[in-house]
Amino acid sequence: MNKKVPELPGFYYDKGKDRYFMIAQDGAGSSNYSASAVKERKVEDLRFDTMQRENARHEARIQRSKILQDPFLGGIMNRELGVPMTDLDMARVFSRGLMEQGKMIGSFEPSPFFYVDPQPKEESYSVYTSNCRGFACNRINTAVETSDEGRYPCMGRPMIPESNLTSMSANHFRGVIASTYMSNLSRAGISMMSMRAPGPIYGQGGVDRGPGLRQGDTVDMLCSTAAPPTSPILFAFGSSEGIVLADNSFDLQFYGTKPDHSSRGSKHDILALEFLRDNHSVLLAGGRNGTLHIVDLRIPEALNSIYHPGAITHIKQLDPHRILVAGLESSLLQYDLRFRKKMASVLPDGRRRSRRQTHPSMLYPGYRNEATIRAGLDLDLENRIIAAAGERRTKDDDLIQLFSLNTGELLKAPLGKCRRGLIRRGREATCIQFVKEENTNTSSLWFMCRHQERENPFLLSPFNNRARPIV
Repeated sequence: MNKKVPELPGFYYDKGKDRYFMIAQDGAGSSNYSASAVKERKVEDLRFDTMQRENARHEARIQRSKILQDPFLGGIMNRELGVPMTDLDMARVFSRGLMEQGKMIGSFEPSPFFYVDPQPKEESYSVYTSNCRGFACNRINTAVETSDEGRYPCMGRPMIPESNLTSMSANHFRGVIASTYMSNLSRAGISMMSMRAPGPIYGQGGVDRGPGLRQGDTVDMLCSTAAPPTSPILFAFGSSEGIVLADNSFDLQFYGTKPDHSSRGSKHDILALEFLRDNHSVLLAGGRNGTLHIVDLRIPEALNSIYHPGAITHIKQLDPHRILVAGLESSLLQYDLRFRKKMASVLPDGRRRSRRQTHPSMLYPGYRNEATIRAGLDLDLENRIIAAAGERRTKDDDLIQLFSLNTGELLKAPLGKCRRGLIRRGREATCIQFVKEENTNTSSLWFMCRHQERENPFLLSPFNNRARPIV
């Protein structure tokens, strides 16, 4: 709003410079504030003020329809009216449109992890799970609502309880899946199997490998991640004694130098791994102590570190510079790899921080996970949404939390109001995956939920009226 200033005889007030200038006589020399120049300036100022008042009157008469502000209905109407949807909150639209498409109940043994491989040409899904004996694959045909199951035990794998399974990853480009488990043995802990033709590896359902004796005879495998297509590595595994790498021949080797075993405990536990998509030699490794190491596999030592508030359970790359890190103590944060400034060790109230922390670029304050390591998390970069398993403190808490990737807002979703109410009665979601539906160009949300005596994945598909419930 323009402030009113008094007019002083012989002076001109310049609004841009916010000061008075003396009006010079014409012909007394070159001046921007001569009598003739000031006269032209006053005419231009009057024209500008008239235009502003006219625009203000037009804006006052125009009122935006409330329905256009709705993220779902407004988005549809804006599309029909030809309005560019550059500011449309896709995460909010996605979350409000989630609908339960049914549940899949097979003869699976209890398994906390799964991987869904869509088959668009066959209109089916291949759902791989890892159990106490090896792997299982359930092929689901969405058109006729049928499913066929195949079991592929891994030779040499000891019988382990379900609670010892720690992770499952899929290298879709190479067509291989891998799972890890805690065996406390040097010859076991990692299972791998081909997805394209289950069972051809060494003429058996899968292979079982161990980390060997280089780091001791009591090494537990804790996490896994698939390498990018350009990498000569197949998988990277996190263990209680550092990082283990698997090549295309399924041979394993530890990364880096042998750690110091003088101090026992969880110092070397790696709970989360993630390769950088644009550089397959750089690996992000998150530890139980909250330190995220930036590792170049060509160098035997870590390049740099990021300090997270709690034990790190998930790492997801968002773009070439930003990453999403989830951990215990309800810590879900974004970091920029270019700016790793540490936070002050002394808080404003004079108290000292309990541990070193790196400045995050974004916070997600609604995240709930105080002490559950096997809490699933995945993100959909196209819809800019995060799906995270949250600890249920009350019976009204949702099992799956949805966040906007851009704003950090906790989104409202009908996940707790499904017609069967299974999500409400679930205890924990151990694995979450967004699946791209190529036929409909949408994404669906799958998750493994521990429910009563079984663990069943549920398919939640947004805006997909073609899909039928899978029972």
